[in-house]
Amino acid sequence: IDVPEDFLSKIAEKHSSSSREGQEQTRSKKVDLDVKKYPKTELLYYTDPYLKEVNALVIDVLPSENEDSVLILDRTIFYPEGGGQEADTGKINGRKVKHVEKVGGVVLHLVEGKFSPGEVVKCQLDWERRIQLMRHHTATHILLGALRRKFGKHIWQAGAHKSENYARLDVTHYLPLNKDEIREIEDSCNRVIMENREVRTTWMERNEAERKYGFVLYQGGAVPGRKIRVVEIEDWDIEACGGTHVHRTGEVGFFKISRVDRIQDGVIRIEFKVGPKAVDYIRELEDTIEEAVSLLNTKKEDLIQALSKKISDLKDTKKKYAKLMSEINDLLLEEIRDKKITTKDGINIFYGLIHAENDKEMLDLAELLLKELDDGLVILGARIGEKARVVSLSKGRAKSVFHAGEIVREICSKLSGGGGGSKEKGIGGGPKGHELPRVIEEYVLRICEGS
Repeated sequence: IDVPEDFLSKIAEKHSSSSREGQEQTRSKKVDLDVKKYPKTELLYYTDPYLKEVNALVIDVLPSENEDSVLILDRTIFYPEGGGQEADTGKINGRKVKHVEKVGGVVLHLVEGKFSPGEVVKCQLDWERRIQLMRHHTATHILLGALRRKFGKHIWQAGAHKSENYARLDVTHYLPLNKDEIREIEDSCNRVIMENREVRTTWMERNEAERKYGFVLYQGGAVPGRKIRVVEIEDWDIEACGGTHVHRTGEVGFFKISRVDRIQDGVIRIEFKVGPKAVDYIRELEDTIEEAVSLLNTKKEDLIQALSKKISDLKDTKKKYAKLMSEINDLLLEEIRDKKITTKDGINIFYGLIHAENDKEMLDLAELLLKELDDGLVILGARIGEKARVVSLSKGRAKSVFHAGEIVREICSKLSGGGGGSKEKGIGGGPKGHELPRVIEEYVLRICEGS
C-alpha cells in the first residue's frame, strides 16, 4: 500500500473542515498575485518573535485602493493573518500598517501612503498588540491540553480565533461545561502558566514529526508543507502550528474564561482572556458589582441578599399590578358591554379601550367578549407605551359583512401604522397612541351608519 507523505495531515484536514462546517470563519481579502516572480520573504517573526524594529528593502509596490500601498519586503517582522491569529499592525516609515497577509512564500503589507521599489524602510511593530496575540495563542494551546486531559482524546479543535482583546477555542464535546468544570479547567491552565514551562518551537520534516508524535500533532488542524513547525509546551501539549508564541508559559499571565457556549451539536465555544486583558475583564466585573452595590444601597457582602429581596419585591409588585389591571379591565369590559351597538343588519359590535401589555392579552379579552355574541364583531384598542395596538375578531354572520383584518388595517392607517389579518382576526398598530380613542370611535360610528 502506497501511503502518501502527508497522510496524517490529510486526515486532520478532513476532520477539521467537517467540524467547522456552519461556523463563521475569519477570511482575509486575497490579492490576485503571481508570487513566483518574487523571492520568499524572510520571516523574522519566526527567527525572533520578540524583535520589535528592523530595516527592510522594498522589493516591489503593488497598486491598492485609496492612498494605500501593498509592499513586498525582503524581510518582515509583521505576522500575517493566519491560523486563527490576527495580523500584526505597526508602522513602516512612520505610516500605519493596516493589514498583513501571506500569499505563497511572500508577505504582503497594506500600508498608508506611497513607497518606491528599492527604498529601505524602517519597520516598527505594535509590540503591545503582538505580545498580547502571542499570549493568547500560547494560552489556546494550554487550554486545549487542559481540555484533553479533563475530558479525553475525543476533544478536537474545531476552530479558533486569537485577537488582541480575547481569544476563543471551539472544540468537539458532547456536553456543555458546568461551573465546576469551567473552574477546574481555569485552575489547570493557571497552574501550567505559573509553573513557567518552556515553549519550544522546532522545524521538522513532516514524516519525522509524524513518526515521533503521531496524529496528535494535528489536533490544532492540518498545516501545509514538507517541513512543519512544531510547538511544544513542556510535558503538556504539542501541535503543528504557524503562530507566534511566548518562550515560557509564565509570560501568558492570568487566564480567565469569560464565556462558554454550545454553538452546534457536539461543538462548544470557549472564550477567554489572559494577561492584562484578563485583569481588565476582572476589573469590569468589579465595576459592575460596585455599581449594583450603589444602586441597591447595600454592602458588597450583602449584595446577593439585597438583590434577592428586590427581585421578590418586584414579583409582588407585578402581581399587585396584574390584579389591579384585571380589576380595571373588568370595569372597562362592563363599559364596553353597556355601549354595545347593533347594526341595521343585526350585527352586534363590542368596541372600546382596554389595558394590556401585549397582543395576546388583547386577544384573550376580545375572545371573552366574542363568546357573548352569536353574530358579532369585537374591536379593541390599547396603548402600550406611546404606541397604539388594535385587534378585531368576528364570528357568525358578521364575517360576511365585516373583514376583521381590513378593519384593523383601516384603523391603523389613521394612526400612521399598519395591520391586517383574516376575516375572523385582525392585528395591527401605529405610533399615534394618543389618537386611538377618537379613531376607533369614529370608525365604529361610520360603519354602523353605512350598514
